[in-house]
Amino acid sequence: MDGNAFWDARAQYYKDYNEINTLPPALTLGNMLNIYEAEHIVEVACSTGLFTVFCLCNLEKAKSFISVDVSGTMIKLAKERKHNQTGINREIAHEFAIGSATDLSFIKDESQDVYVSNMCIHMIPDKIRFLEEAKRVLKKGGKIGLTVPSEKDGLMDLFLTNLDRIGCKPNFKENPWSIGYKDVMVKLLQDNGFKVIYCWQDHFKLPYHDDEDIDFQLSHGDAKSFFASLTPEKKVEFRKNIISDFASMKQNFTPLQMKLISIVAVKEV
Repeated sequence: MDGNAFWDARAQYYKDYNEINTLPPALTLGNMLNIYEAEHIVEVACSTGLFTVFCLCNLEKAKSFISVDVSGTMIKLAKERKHNQTGINREIAHEFAIGSATDLSFIKDESQDVYVSNMCIHMIPDKIRFLEEAKRVLKKGGKIGLTVPSEKDGLMDLFLTNLDRIGCKPNFKENPWSIGYKDVMVKLLQDNGFKVIYCWQDHFKLPYHDDEDIDFQLSHGDAKSFFASLTPEKKVEFRKNIISDFASMKQNFTPLQMKLISIVAVKEV
């Protein structure tokens, strides 16, 4: 399944269960980019449009805003959200576009003040091409803001630690946390024509309260693929260990978290 088909198939699940978890880092990123002062903005990996619509309701100085996603189904859901949303600033020339982060050829060179992409670059095989396109569409002195999951992500750490306990490995084609380190992200942007302004780790609490929430993640969420690959006996052992660890966390008043590395940089002149 290619990237487009994967996200098309996942779009409704993402809207129903995941998008609310990704809004806080997007809002923080927007603040650190000073997006409210920008006139021309491109958002790459807009998904179902939750952050898009927030911006369209709150940006007062923006003249244009382009929302890009590789998934046509994601874009369809985002358009529906915008259509049903009140309070949209109709003075902003806004468009949705189906496209790849590595090919933004429909956007003019040096036309954007801000490039924002939340939870995307870590899933792109050609990260250099991703940054080349971002740099191309940004004006000189324009800002880029990115987030990526940290290696020590709370929810996935719970799953991966317990996979290791039962002697199994995740069926990832590549490590999705390979760039989830502050020094790696800083070097990646510095090596590709950007001057880093800020880089920080964020922690966002996930609304998982009961065993049923964990079971839902195992059957439908981010752990679905490697849980489904286990034998029935391993599934029982894996779930038992996770539920036990989750109970210990709650006894210590520790919520499950999503841990991210966020970075803001300027295109060097």
